[in-house]
Parts: sequence; C-alpha cells; structure tokens
Amino acid sequence: MRINLSHFKLFFAILFFGIISCGDLQKESSDASCNSALDNQDFETSEKVCSSSSGLGDTYMGKAGFTMKNLMDNSGTEEKEKSHITSATGMGGDVDDTAAKILHIINASYTKIKDDTQRKEKIDASLDYFNKAAKQYNAVMVNGKDKFERKNGGLMYTFASVFAMQIAQIKYYDSSDNSCSNPASCTEVTNNADKIYDGYIFPNDKNWKQAQLGNDVGATCEGLGPQMSYIDNITKGMTAAELTSSTGSSTAIITSSKNAVCCIISGLYDACMGNATCQKKCDRCDNVTCS
Repeated sequence: MRINLSHFKLFFAILFFGIISCGDLQKESSDASCNSALDNQDFETSEKVCSSSSGLGDTYMGKAGFTMKNLMDNSGTEEKEKSHITSATGMGGDVDDTAAKILHIINASYTKIKDDTQRKEKIDASLDYFNKAAKQYNAVMVNGKDKFERKNGGLMYTFASVFAMQIAQIKYYDSSDNSCSNPASCTEVTNNADKIYDGYIFPNDKNWKQAQLGNDVGATCEGLGPQMSYIDNITKGMTAAELTSSTGSSTAIITSSKNAVCCIISGLYDACMGNATCQKKCDRCDNVTCS
C-alpha cells in the first residue's frame, strides 16, 4: 500500500498562511509573553508561560516537532538516506511509508537520527506531546469562544491525532528488526530493510507481529486499539473543523493516513474468517475502499 503525500505543501500553505494569521498555529491574543515564546519557537518557555488551551496545544505540537521550520524544510520533500528501502526485496510487497514521512517532517527520520535508541526516544517523546496537544485542542474544539476558534481547534486536534496515530503504528509494527513471509509458520528472518523505528512498514513486518501473537488475528486487532481510538478522534476533529475528504484536496494527508490504518484493520477483519468474537475486535472502519 503506497500513500501519496504530494499535497502536503499545499495543505500547510493554506493552513499557515490562509487560516492562521502571522504564521502562528493558533496565536493567543491576551498573553504577550506566550505569543512571544511561540513566535520564537521557544517551547520550553511557552510551556511555562502559556495558560490557554490553544497556547499549550501549540507548545506541545512544537515540542513534538510540528514546527514552522520543520514544515517548511521537510514537507513535500523525501528522506535522503533510505537506500535500505529503495533496494529492498523479499519483504512481501509494497512498503507503507506514511509513518516514515511523518518522521521526516518532525525531524525524527532514519536519515536525521541514525542511532536506534535515540530515534526511539524521540518518537516516544513526540507521541506523548502529540497526545498532550490533542487534549488541549479538544478543549478549544469543544469550548472555543466562537465558531472560528472551535473550527481551528478541530483542525489542530485532527492533525495531532493523525501524527500520533502514525507514530503508534511505528511502535506496534516497526519495533523489531525481524520479518517473515507467513505468520502461520514464521521463521525468523533479518532483512536489510528491517531498520527499527524508521517508519517503513512492509507486509512481512506485519506478518512478524501477528506471528508473535500466536497468529491470533483478534489479538492483533486488540493491539491496534490505540490506532482505532485515533481514527475516532480524527473523525471527530474533521467534523468539528468542517473538513471534507476528497482525493486531490488539501486535506489528503488526513484522509490518506486514516484510510491506511483502516485498510489494515479491514484486512484483519477479513482474516477472522467469520469468527464473530474476532470480527468484533477488528470491526472499526466503514466506507473505506482498500486495494
């Protein structure tokens, strides 16, 4: 499964120069010290001085790596050092590189952080900050002073949830340097493409994970519980932001990320082979077309 993120530049141009003025994510109007810290991308200071949900949400997004500089430098570009992926063979099919492109944007890619332990630490910290940001933006989305503020809260809540969901995918499927072609009879194989926490997820990576769960499809879906929750959050955020999903639109990243995870879950649902208990664990996504 390949995900097209070619609309990233257009989306963020609209987001930062159309919806939000002065280049800020959601600028506070009543706290000069908070505004100054956010303008300077000094997120250590903004965490101390910002008091509103929007200011704290922007702070946590920044600490996660979702900054204006990173967006300008990295969105719409490719990770440079990924020869282990472009030359990969024997991994069961096309790579899902959605999460890798998210890592590239927040400066946590394999190219930027070669050390596996350091990259994992950065990914773990970013996930925590995206979750904290989503909590703050949820408050804006629900309790904003007017419709414009609530829509902006919904938009940023959606983005925090999308990025968190993709990082959760990495932690679930990309934490091992092993893979196998058949989860029912899995022989440990190490492939040059198996770099842990790089965000490139192959079919054989998923097979390895399923094999570790005793080929229990229902257990695999239970392990995907956080991703399923993020799907619900994305749907809620899109509704609040009044976003519509359509191919070629500036919201393509949101729809593509959601659909990529939904298609994994839908495939597992089919693998339940009519087992009602298993299907209940794997039943989450509707109206999604998967190849």
